[in-house]
Amino acid sequence: MEPGASEASLGSIPRIRSVKRATRPSNGNERSGIVAKSSGSRMDVVFIRKSTQGQEEAGQIANVEAMLKEAGTSVPKQNWFVGTTSRRKVNANPAFIRLMELVEAGQVGTVYVESQDRWGTADRVELFALLGTLRKQKTRLYDLRAKRDLTGDDFA
Repeated sequence: MEPGASEASLGSIPRIRSVKRATRPSNGNERSGIVAKSSGSRMDVVFIRKSTQGQEEAGQIANVEAMLKEAGTSVPKQNWFVGTTSRRKVNANPAFIRLMELVEAGQVGTVYVESQDRWGTADRVELFALLGTLRKQKTRLYDLRAKRDLTGDDFA
């Protein structure tokens, strides 16, 4: 299975065969609460996590697509990562591992998630460690439901 792809069929989400550097989509995000930082040639990505094989990801994908549209931005389908794993095992998921490799290589500007709980972490220590990694790479983790940058200075 290709990294960045889910264990289940992705439907309309294509599997990632190779990572292409993408330019940040044009935005008018200031109105929606998303304040975009210039990411140059860094790509924006979406992470979709479902807990079990039986859980359908289509609803979460549709929600994220609608929230991105409402925010006035979009992420190309080749930059979507779909993983099936419990929140306690997300660090072992191939899609999540590939995503974090791209983050650590400085290739990701923003990771969009439906909500913080869909990012998936075992506990606060793991969450703060991952947020630290993202901040070190100047990568934002953006919670679309809460409309907030979880890597920002004001995250409580």
